[in-house]
Amino acid sequence: MFKHSDKIILSADIGGSHITTGLIDKDTLEVTEGSIREVSVDAKMEIGDLLFKSFLPAFKTAIAGVGVEKLAGIAIAMPGPFDYDRGIFKLSGLDKFGHLYGVDFKQFLYDHLGIPDTVPVCFKNDADCFGLGAYTCHRHTAGGKLIGITLGTGLGSAFVSEGRIVEKGPGIPPSGHLYNQPLKFSLDRPDHIIEGAGVEGGILEYIIAEELISSRGILRYINKYADQSGTGVADVREAAEMARTALQGVSDLQSEKALGDNRQRANRCLEAFRIFGLGLGICLKPWYATFKPETVIIGGGIAGAADLFLPALREGLEITAVPEIIILDAQQMQKTSLIGAASAFKEEYTVPSVQEDTLPEDDLLDYGWRKTCQSLLPKNTDKLTAPAAPKNAYNIYPYSTLEAGKIQKGYDSLARQMLSAAGSDRLIALDGYTAVDWRSLQKGLAGAFRSIGVSPLWIDIQSFAKTPDEIEVLVQPFLGEQSSVWGTKTNLRLNDLFDQQCMDRRLTKTRLKDLPAEIIIIYGTGAGLPAPDAPVVFVELPKNEIQYRMRAGKADNLLTTQRPDFAAMYKRAYFVDWPILDRHRTDITDRIRIVVDGQWRAYVHWMLFRDLYAGFELLSGEPIRARPWFAPGAWGGDWMKEHFSQLSREEVNYAWSFELIVPENGLVFESDGLLLEVPFDWLMACRSKEILGKDTATFGHYFPIRFDFLDTYRGGNLSIQCHPSLGYIKEQFGEQITQDETYYILDAAPGAGVYLGFQEGIDPSAFKSALEQSQQENRPIDIQQYVQLLPANRHDLFLIPNQTVHSAGVNNLVLEISATPYIFTFKMYDWLRPDLNGQPRPINIEHAFKNLNFNRRGRKVQEELCSKPVVIESGKDLTRINLPTHPEHFYAIHRLEIRTSSEESTAGKCHIMMVVEGPGIVLELPDGRRFYYAYAETFIVPAATGAYRLLHPEMKQGNADAVKVVKAFIK
Repeated sequence: MFKHSDKIILSADIGGSHITTGLIDKDTLEVTEGSIREVSVDAKMEIGDLLFKSFLPAFKTAIAGVGVEKLAGIAIAMPGPFDYDRGIFKLSGLDKFGHLYGVDFKQFLYDHLGIPDTVPVCFKNDADCFGLGAYTCHRHTAGGKLIGITLGTGLGSAFVSEGRIVEKGPGIPPSGHLYNQPLKFSLDRPDHIIEGAGVEGGILEYIIAEELISSRGILRYINKYADQSGTGVADVREAAEMARTALQGVSDLQSEKALGDNRQRANRCLEAFRIFGLGLGICLKPWYATFKPETVIIGGGIAGAADLFLPALREGLEITAVPEIIILDAQQMQKTSLIGAASAFKEEYTVPSVQEDTLPEDDLLDYGWRKTCQSLLPKNTDKLTAPAAPKNAYNIYPYSTLEAGKIQKGYDSLARQMLSAAGSDRLIALDGYTAVDWRSLQKGLAGAFRSIGVSPLWIDIQSFAKTPDEIEVLVQPFLGEQSSVWGTKTNLRLNDLFDQQCMDRRLTKTRLKDLPAEIIIIYGTGAGLPAPDAPVVFVELPKNEIQYRMRAGKADNLLTTQRPDFAAMYKRAYFVDWPILDRHRTDITDRIRIVVDGQWRAYVHWMLFRDLYAGFELLSGEPIRARPWFAPGAWGGDWMKEHFSQLSREEVNYAWSFELIVPENGLVFESDGLLLEVPFDWLMACRSKEILGKDTATFGHYFPIRFDFLDTYRGGNLSIQCHPSLGYIKEQFGEQITQDETYYILDAAPGAGVYLGFQEGIDPSAFKSALEQSQQENRPIDIQQYVQLLPANRHDLFLIPNQTVHSAGVNNLVLEISATPYIFTFKMYDWLRPDLNGQPRPINIEHAFKNLNFNRRGRKVQEELCSKPVVIESGKDLTRINLPTHPEHFYAIHRLEIRTSSEESTAGKCHIMMVVEGPGIVLELPDGRRFYYAYAETFIVPAATGAYRLLHPEMKQGNADAVKVVKAFIK
């Protein structure tokens, strides 16, 4: 938190040839006498020389003059492009700090200056700092406007009104920048050409003004006309000296002879400054005319040559009442920029933050950070059980136990392990999923490294991404129409979104190896891309947590800071971000050494990847329960809230439970009471053959079946909907299987029903007209004129192959057993209700009518779409019932009614099971290990498990109260 008792701001101005520091009083913005120091810098130096031999000594010397305890903060004027919010170099090219591209300068200062991270470090554009300082130091009236111009290696500009930088509005170029404005003007007037300069008149045209109005612009203009003997000019100072000789009178023949061959070069230099001034005036003119500043203040290295360009500048402005133009000398310039940086700092840090940027370790709810009423996964097993939870009740935090010592906690141990993994190369990649809170992670690790006396160098991989516009062009073809909720699964890879040449040029192993840092950390999503030999730390984040952070506005899509509404963010995540990142994780798996659970901000759990892989091996031979997660919806109900005691009672309702939707579920491991979650997808990528057995040949790493709950108890009807045909989902959305579903009624209140199939006399055109009219006029329709409503009772199974019109009615708890695709729902009628955010829910009549099967109607619905149980095994211990699915379903469903026990075998197939009635079930493996699953819990038996037994937990011979278990498997 900002400390108001601290009075001194360490202000710095970093330029292409210098770093200037000074101590500024926070209250008065006055410079401490004798504190200003300037050190020469060669901007072309390598990373180590710039950081450790130039910048670091300058800042250490400045801090020594005030003491850390009196430091309010550090304010730095920095040329752009630069990531001012995060403090990361983004200057391109290798001539001006280009070797620092991607270096996290803010964290470098924290790590190497010994200042706590509670001391703010503020970066501001150097031109803006000059403008603010000019306003503070040199304005003559209160309020008012001025334009600050800095002339040096580039053209800097700042438009200031009443003490604030103005970046848009009348008379303001975009972002207040003049450097990138086009410039075109004529030299046809005779007084624009100096006799003997060797320059011809005509039109001068520049794509951006900085091509002329800069030191390189002046030198290029002069040296363009240098003769073959090489009589060019090396720098602007030499050019100014030469130009002034052209203005001096020649008193005698000897002096004229001494000037000799330099006469033409001197005239060229004088001409260059006049053209420079004329161009500056013409560039500034349209903005001055509208902005109407009281003063124009000019500084920078070229300001010392004002006598050579100022008359032409005034001419270029072509304004009768030319404003006051103040030219600052070098000493004034030093002071002005430092005070401007301090002024920007004071403005930003006047009001203290309400709380620290981290959470207390025991606070697992933060509504401003993650928009949900449901708590984060607790860190330890002793926090899992709700106080009033009955024994053996449904558990929303299932976990698999590993041996002791496999999961570690805290940043301190993680930092030490990273040092060990980096080895003698001292290089490691800190990679991970989108929406990871990299700043909190970096902050925790930086503190841990500091505590063991290690100062890392951090390199931000996001700086090497292609521009947002370039990325948008790449991903747009996969996002479909803007109004649609669907896109197409991308075939892009993560490296497609990065500037490979930029990484190859700057992040070579040789250059990084030479850095004098104890550990070099490339961090951010994609950090594993540039250094193929570097070990990787991979930070995981559950898909539900990604969505909670997106809803709270605390997370972005992959490599973009655009934040549209949540639906658009989710669409991009589903079709672009997650497929790219899942492939990326697989691509670098053999280099991953450490896995970090990134869902807590102030705390981490981690494990070695070799131990995680051993955990995957363990899971692939025993039953698995994924961690479910829950979401509210417009039609959601209260059944789960009433039956699952660990769920928050504050949520408005629970519409869905993602019991087993592998692309979005996690797996939780436990060791020594510590919990760590990784995505189920990762298990599939590593051990799919053991999980799916014979069906791996068909589905590869893709888990094909999902179980989820639809809760409409005291809620509402789902929308009237259908799902796409196999051909349609492949062609339109890039999926390999389609959304074939069944509804198993786990519970139902009296009078509950399911909408399924059409009425016998359905007229498709009349139905479509009614739907369209309802949508256009916001008028309800009697949907039962077109769609059948069938009564629903416990343990009924309704078959919903693709292209079938359907909906779950109110007062059901539906176990949806389905193929894995889960978002391709074409809504035709949604009862005219808004979503939970008050916005209309999307209706997809056109998509639906390209897929609806109108032959599924009348009596055929009861005959073909209502499963009729068939007993296939009956005995005193067990009744096995086949619940036949539709021929289009690739999966089968059985129900086991177990009174004592049942002998089972996977026979090379994966079994997905749920307890649908009774006190739960015990699964026993041949080695005697037992696993208990409560009512309504879903679990998987991998194909590699082979034989297993299901035991009634009470084990009474001839028990009349059978436990009922549903089992789904690939046909």
